[in-house]
Amino acid sequence: MDRNLRTSTINQLKQAGFRMVKNRQNLYITEKGTVYSLTAGKTLKNDTKNRVLIDGKRLNVPKLILEAFKGEPYNRRQIQYIDGNNKNLTLDNLKYKRILAPDVSNNVNNADLMTAIRCYFEVPKRFKIKDIFKTKFYLQGIIIARGFYVLHQKAKHIALFKGYIEETTCSKAKAAKNYGIGTRDGQEIINGFLNILIEDVLADLKNGVLTLQGYKPTPKTNTQRIKEFKADRDKLKHENN
Repeated sequence: MDRNLRTSTINQLKQAGFRMVKNRQNLYITEKGTVYSLTAGKTLKNDTKNRVLIDGKRLNVPKLILEAFKGEPYNRRQIQYIDGNNKNLTLDNLKYKRILAPDVSNNVNNADLMTAIRCYFEVPKRFKIKDIFKTKFYLQGIIIARGFYVLHQKAKHIALFKGYIEETTCSKAKAAKNYGIGTRDGQEIINGFLNILIEDVLADLKNGVLTLQGYKPTPKTNTQRIKEFKADRDKLKHENN
């Protein structure tokens, strides 16, 4: 398709309510699921499972609608038809299903997490759990020491938890996105594994298997070092007189 024809076709599509699917510049779609391919130069036919064939791959039309009109990345989660009718592909009738039940809430107690970390590491008094880089560093050490990944290797979504922990700058939301999981579900899954780890460590602490480590000594300031040096020098000078 030459440039002028392409531009003209795109303008006509936009006027008809089509919108380009993000990251798929040759694919346009309406809120009701009509898909047009600039590459093929025609409207594509949906199959019985609401898919269209693009470059040898079958893509889910409801997911393309959500990607184009709501900016939700195309991912592996299942689609929920709000009214229960899988023939109704209107935008307001589509959403991604949650993996976990809506009432599932896995909150992490930061005080317990701090205690778990101190069972394995001397931490500075000023250390805060919100320092994600250092917190993940400590968690990585605990996980290795306890063989956590091996113990839970068959647990569903353990790869998501590992991906979050191992990439020190990765947020829970980003980790969820990387694994094609909704932000809320991803957060709850990660927190769930964190709570399992914390509970296991605290149980060992209670049973005497582990002990709470002291705080890491605060580094001396230059002023303190100079004072100590002068005191040692004066002491040595006095002893030699």
